[in-house]
Parts: sequence; structure tokens; C-alpha cells
Amino acid sequence: MKAGSRNGFSSYQPHYRNVEEATRVWYKLVHDYSGRHLTVAEDKLPAIAGVAKALSESPPTTEPSGKLTFVAGLWREDLIRGLLWKPASLSQPISSPTAAYLAPSWSWASRNFAVEWHLGQSYVSGCQVLEVQVSNEAGDPMGRALSGHLKIAGQLVRLDRSDGGFSKICFAGTTRPICRITVAMDEMGKDDIELWGVLIAWNSSRKDPSYPIGLVLERATESNGNPAHFRRVGLFHGFGKEDQNVGSKKVDAEIVTII
Repeated sequence: MKAGSRNGFSSYQPHYRNVEEATRVWYKLVHDYSGRHLTVAEDKLPAIAGVAKALSESPPTTEPSGKLTFVAGLWREDLIRGLLWKPASLSQPISSPTAAYLAPSWSWASRNFAVEWHLGQSYVSGCQVLEVQVSNEAGDPMGRALSGHLKIAGQLVRLDRSDGGFSKICFAGTTRPICRITVAMDEMGKDDIELWGVLIAWNSSRKDPSYPIGLVLERATESNGNPAHFRRVGLFHGFGKEDQNVGSKKVDAEIVTII
């Protein structure tokens, strides 16, 4: 793929049976593309727009709306899976965000490192997407992202590091453990900052489906003190569930806005 060429794939018109098949191709392309260096960092989304346009114009035959909706490098119709990206290698340099705005923090396009998705796993949604909005340059949904936010209703949890690291998650406002976790951080230098998480999905590939997956969050300084606004700074995987109420209607969902 030629980074920087907006129309290099304009004649590429594949056809897919369903949304998962179509987006799987996209995630594989992004895995390869995301690790490349661009001369102008803000061109990350415009440089891959040709592929995105081809995919959006050749929607899966099972998609009721007849189209796929591009939102800051992800697809609205597969947003739950799309949010679950992580650094492709834990050994690659992970640094603070660039000074230039690239994309909302929930998008892989906000980072300057290679990302990946676990495409061999199946997921069950653990939250409800209420709203996703992205403002793009010149109103082009595949152009440079200027701002954006994602509003979801989900279980907000607290990352507990009482064992010296991010070892488990607890219900917000309590010390009641939900399960143990592993964490893949998007940024370093968060050791002294209170971190949160929001449950996004459950891994249904395992024999025991009680493995939550969610976004690691920090309070967003851009939100003028609004306590419900966050930035994504990582991804967590849970295992060894200790509380059977997690993911159930016994725990109220909270509305969380991620910018």
C-alpha cells in the first residue's frame, strides 16, 4: 500500500458477505499501515482514505443500511471490535501523544505505533454505543480528524495497583474486586495517575465466556473538569472472574464520554 496516495485503491471494489468479513480485511491492512512513518503525521487518515472509500462503497450484502460508516479510522457497524486495538508489540517504543492532533484517543490513528486486533477471537458486546461523532477537515469523513467523541453506556471500573502493578479491576467507588487483569498501555508515565476502565466486550472464544475486555482510561484535562470525560490510554483483558455481578443488570451502567 502506498502511504500518502488517496486514490491508489479507488478502483478496488471487493464484495463481502458480512460486516465481520469486511472489517477483518481492514484491520489487517491497518496493522501493516499503522507502523509506517509518515512525513506529515496529520496525514495518517487521508493517506489511507483510498482503501476506506473502496470499502465503504462496497458494503457487505447483509448490511441493512447498504453502507459502512467511517469514523476516525474505525467502522461504526463494527465499533465494539474496532475499539479493541492494542500495540502490536510490547517492545516497541510507546510514548506520549504527539503535539499535533491526529484522532480521538479511542482510535488507533491517534497513535504513532503499529497496532493489532485479536481477529481469531469472538466477542459479545458489554456496552451500548450511544453516540459517536467526528469532525473532519472540509467535512470529509475520511479527511484529517479535528475532534471527536464517543459516548457509551457501560460499567465503569477502577484499576487497582495495590499489588504493585495493574493486577485487578474493582467496581467504581469500592475495593470489591471483579477479576485479575493484564494491561497493554498506549502511553507510559501513568504510574502516579488514577486510572479507570470501561467494559467494552466479553471474550466468547473461551470455554468460560466470563473474560471482560475494556479500555483503560484517564480523566480528560480537556473536559473542563467534567468527571464523565476520559481519554483512552490502554486496553485491559480480564481473567479469573471473582464477582458474578460483573456484566449483569445488578450493576448499573454509567454514561462515559471518551475524547
